[in-house]
Parts: sequence; C-alpha cells; structure tokens
Amino acid sequence: MNVAFASASLIKTNDLFEREVNSIYILKEFQRKGIGRLLIKSIITKFIEINVKSMIIWTLDDNPSQIFYKHLGGNIVDKRIIDRGGKSLQQIAYAWEDITCIFSHSNR
Repeated sequence: MNVAFASASLIKTNDLFEREVNSIYILKEFQRKGIGRLLIKSIITKFIEINVKSMIIWTLDDNPSQIFYKHLGGNIVDKRIIDRGGKSLQQIAYAWEDITCIFSHSNR
C-alpha cells in the first residue's frame, strides 16, 4: 500500500530558484507522522548531490498543509491564479534560497 509520494524536477523551472518540488502527497491518516520530512529530506539530499542550492514549491492557497512549508522555513515569494477544470484557483509559492538550512531551521 502506498501512503505517500513526492516528485521534483531535476531541470530548472524557475528563473530565481534552481529546482522545483512538483508535489508532495500523504494520505490523511498518515500525515503528521514525519513522512513529509522524510520525503523532503530525500529530495534535498538529491539536490545537494547535484550542487543545487535553492528550490521552490507551489501549493494551493487553501491547502491546510502549507504550514509544513512554513515550518521548514519556506518564504512566500509569489502568487498566481491557475485554471483547473474551469475553476480559478490561487496558488502560493514557497521558496528556500539555501536548502542546506531547511532541517537546521525546522529543528529550532
């Protein structure tokens, strides 16, 4: 049974940040158990291996899990409206200029 997944781009998708986390999803009953931290840590480890220092992630404005990105030290750097099935949705971008500080920040 799969309970979570994450994906990230190994190509540059943003002019200001080197890489982008495309998605993180954890089944509700498995949230708040450290799985998100493990997924992000795995992505960051890969990014650091290829000398990436910064990243960005977009999330829906009404996503209650965005507090996770704040907890990891993400700063809101942009907002945009996207269209999904004829419905306009607000997205917020969280970013980190130095991904090596993410886990030292969240452990404070």
